[in-house]
Amino acid sequence: MTTARWYIMLHLLLYETQANKTHLNIALFLPGELGGDSNFLNSEGLIPMAEVARDQINNSPDFLQDYEVTTDWFNTKGDAGIAIHQLFNFIGTDEQRKYVGIVGPILTSVTTYVSEMAPFFNYITVSPTASGASLQQDPSEDHLTYKYRNSLRLHAVETDIYKAIMQLASKSKCNWDNIHILTAERSESDFEDSVIEELERMGENRNIAIHQYSFTPRNTKSLQIALNDLKKSKARIIVANFIQDHALEVFCEAASREINFMSEDPEHGGRRVWILPSSFSDTWIDEISKDDPCTREDVIKIVGTYLTSQFSWNTTKPNIIETGYDFNETWKNYTKKFNEEWKDKCDCLLESKAGSLMYDSVWTLGQGLHNFLYYFDMEENTVRKDKERVRNDKEAREKLLQGLLQRQGNLTAALINATKELSYEGASVRGDGDPY
Repeated sequence: MTTARWYIMLHLLLYETQANKTHLNIALFLPGELGGDSNFLNSEGLIPMAEVARDQINNSPDFLQDYEVTTDWFNTKGDAGIAIHQLFNFIGTDEQRKYVGIVGPILTSVTTYVSEMAPFFNYITVSPTASGASLQQDPSEDHLTYKYRNSLRLHAVETDIYKAIMQLASKSKCNWDNIHILTAERSESDFEDSVIEELERMGENRNIAIHQYSFTPRNTKSLQIALNDLKKSKARIIVANFIQDHALEVFCEAASREINFMSEDPEHGGRRVWILPSSFSDTWIDEISKDDPCTREDVIKIVGTYLTSQFSWNTTKPNIIETGYDFNETWKNYTKKFNEEWKDKCDCLLESKAGSLMYDSVWTLGQGLHNFLYYFDMEENTVRKDKERVRNDKEAREKLLQGLLQRQGNLTAALINATKELSYEGASVRGDGDPY
């Protein structure tokens, strides 16, 4: 047999294998084309990362072998009203739904509405980055409970660090009985509002006073007033409730007025501490250039030591545990796809931190679907534990998928439970399917 005939037969075999696979369609609820002063509002850069994760699932010999995962982008534009409109496009008018679930949204305000509607239309959502306190349901001091039963989120580090601050303030010998918040007043302020709400609730539970100061971005007078008030208050713990775009504005203004927040405080014998959002890049101080209004040394002098909860690509091991894919190769593929398909058509960036969470979100839903379709026992209404010996056949899997797409509430709950049972080490080092 000639080489050409072998090639044709191989091509036909691959085509037939792909054609025999059942599609699992995932919706990506992400904002784009909005502009503004926050990268989160222009997040098309997360789409190629979702596509890299999707392609890895499709090529994996261990997950969803009989299925082909596809992704479609629903542009929420960072607006709850637009997101609801897109949600009805996602739900559709047919008796059988097209999509198995949603990865997203990424903003707390949009996530709230999409999550509230999820139980009524029986779909699952996995948010990579929604971290607002409003998504928690009356958390106790030791445990946080996610409010919406049909929704999961992978990122709650902002809440984690505020909880840690409160514990440090209430248990340390430093007498940290006051926490000061410096907030930038923006039109898209759901995150900033959430920070204040969370800290006020935690402070009330621990008898810690919360003091608020605010400024309007690019309004020097309002910033000067806020900085002077902070200095007069002898603030010990200062929460930076603003995005990285405003960091130099704040710290350079403080440097120009010689307001050194990190100087020794004779009254308390300790240093003041800034708490920075996790959205700041790991190298934000090193990114200061000669064209900026102050130097790197100026900022270090003003800020000194600071605390933040950081997350990034988990490079402690050569492979992303459970998925079996190489970290460096994954990032290389993401960069290539971004540069070739997105860089020139969007005002967006390569997403390192949020990208790792997007990667894990797609894989979380993919592995949840794998658990659900291959191992869910409809008679026992639970995921089988003995996965090596018992596995659903094609007929059983088809029945499960059709029931899910036809909005049978018990099967949506089963998919959510199958996803919550996951425990793995992912790209963002958050491998818990039920992080709250």
